[in-house]
Amino acid sequence: MAKQAPESPEAAKTRKLRELREADEAQRRAQGIWGTYSVAEIAHPDSKSLFVLRCRGRDAPDLAKEARTRSALVSAEDHQALVVWIAKRPFAEFRSRLVAWNLSDAEAKRIFKSHIDTAREKGTTVVNPAPAPAAPAPEETPTPAA
Repeated sequence: MAKQAPESPEAAKTRKLRELREADEAQRRAQGIWGTYSVAEIAHPDSKSLFVLRCRGRDAPDLAKEARTRSALVSAEDHQALVVWIAKRPFAEFRSRLVAWNLSDAEAKRIFKSHIDTAREKGTTVVNPAPAPAAPAPEETPTPAA
């Protein structure tokens, strides 16, 4: 039986990182939060404003494509706000990045809302329209006893 060469430090590091990634993926699949959705942001650093969106895949959003066509995952109201915001500045001034990826739809929605709320708390201007407050339930008027 031939002796195996010892594993190099770089190979050991790569193997350990792969094992950690695979364990994390398995855990997230078991919890039901693994999927094909991502949460991304398009930011304009000079104005300290950003737009948050849910998308599919692991590619950062393409600003030109987002401005041109509306994804099924972006509401018409959000898309209109995005188009108006983008039209005010040159494309080169915007930065886009993924915030989270490989998410289930429910987890992507949760992170989407959380990211918007966190940005607003930090004083960042969020281009996504704020959700309309829930309408109060109509009060019942007492009926006279007959």
